Amino acid sequence: MNMKGWMLLLTVCISSVASKDLWKSGYIKKGGIPSKDWSFGKDNVATVKNPAGGKSKVTRVLYPKGSYKPSATPRGGAAFFKTLKPARDIVTLTYDIYFAKNFNFVKGGKLPGLYGGTRKCSGGRDTSDCFSTRFMFRKNGDGEVYLYAPDNQARNFCSDKRVICNFDFGHSIGRGSFRFQKGRWYTVSQRVKLNTVGKTNGYVRVWLNRKQVLYKPNLRLRNSSKVKINGMFFSTFFGGGDPSWATPVKTYTYYRNFKMTT
Repeated sequence: MNMKGWMLLLTVCISSVASKDLWKSGYIKKGGIPSKDWSFGKDNVATVKNPAGGKSKVTRVLYPKGSYKPSATPRGGAAFFKTLKPARDIVTLTYDIYFAKNFNFVKGGKLPGLYGGTRKCSGGRDTSDCFSTRFMFRKNGDGEVYLYAPDNQARNFCSDKRVICNFDFGHSIGRGSFRFQKGRWYTVSQRVKLNTVGKTNGYVRVWLNRKQVLYKPNLRLRNSSKVKINGMFFSTFFGGGDPSWATPVKTYTYYRNFKMTT
């Protein structure tokens, strides 16, 4: 990594108890993410003043009226990958999020989470060599972990009341176990521990404002020791694969204080 290219990157100190702060002030500047790591939406990202007041700067992501999935027009949201080096078996991702005061949650949308293996665990693609644990907002602001993972889960995976199974387009884990409201800041954290290869002993833990709100054990997140937690999958948009998910208004989410702890 070219340190000069990361204008807001803190000095990195990785150990079993140290943390890696992605951005010193918690916001992204254009050019701060290498082009190869962007999936879409670079023009939808801006640095602005804190919507709750004060002089601090934060990241704002735009969702134009009528936007939903990334392949539709207009295209809202943004997606990029931030790599954690070296990759790990246990990582906690924490960041602050704020939904604009005019935000309409509609049927739901994606939010940043962790990923491992290849970068293809989204959009209904094969999950044999990757996983992702993005957050989602759902109707009325209900939160969940939106899980892409290998298909060979524990036998009782789909009978767990916290799980809504979808082996084609991602599983809903813990829907409604926490809830977002518009017009206020939240601190969200997810800790992912990878399973021992051949076992279903991985887990995901979630905290909202530092209170644990979800723990899902007995997960299989990999089938090969080559799959590690590679970093953050910053992914946000409304959807959903059809216009019924689209935002009815031009709106925004805001972000700050990104941190990955190993």
